[in-house]
Amino acid sequence: MIGNGGGDMGVEGCARVRFAYDLGSGALLWRFFTVPGAPGAPFEHPELELAARTWDPQRNPDYRGGGTVWDGMAYDPELNLLYIGTGNAAPYDSRQRGRTRQDNLFVASIIALNADSGRMAWYYQATPGDEWDYDAVQKFVLAELNIAGKRRKVLMQANKNGFFYVLDRATGKLYSARNLRRLPGLAPWTSRPAAPVLAPAAEYTMVRADVPERAGCAHVAPDVVQPRVPASCTSP
Repeated sequence: MIGNGGGDMGVEGCARVRFAYDLGSGALLWRFFTVPGAPGAPFEHPELELAARTWDPQRNPDYRGGGTVWDGMAYDPELNLLYIGTGNAAPYDSRQRGRTRQDNLFVASIIALNADSGRMAWYYQATPGDEWDYDAVQKFVLAELNIAGKRRKVLMQANKNGFFYVLDRATGKLYSARNLRRLPGLAPWTSRPAAPVLAPAAEYTMVRADVPERAGCAHVAPDVVQPRVPASCTSP
């Protein structure tokens, strides 16, 4: 199973698909597109009908949307789920992606796919309508934690947007989203819809000190869990 890059290349290179090949024959088994194609184009698979509702139907088709899968992935053999993280939206300036700011699924998201079929089991979008290169491709940690008195199989990620996520890896339920680092322009999480609250000056077009920085927080360094201590260690 492989992903690809190109989400930072604007018009030229925003490939948006993940491939699965047979290890023995090399035959293509399935592919999953992370963002919809040009407006009016047929959907390659059902999940894109949902995604298309979060994109401007009159957007410029020259812009491919980003959402590439270029780093962190994980697999749970018991659930037969493959976990992928998607990259930034493209272009960064949301005005080039449409007339109004929308979530632009499935960019900057954590997605669980059935490893046999490639169909989506669940998704969690970390940075809706990303404008700041806040990829959600950081390494995943799969672990079991005691949460509210029950043993839970979880997926954890230290995200580039400055938050540390704990999700149920079977259902995608959010157990926790805590600040690792407070980035300018992004306020603390709300209980609903569990997404960053943008300060007015956080728009991509604003050139001010309180605009979120592209460097973000966690990036490509791997994380680790200490099993005897309820802690996860991450590096920016």
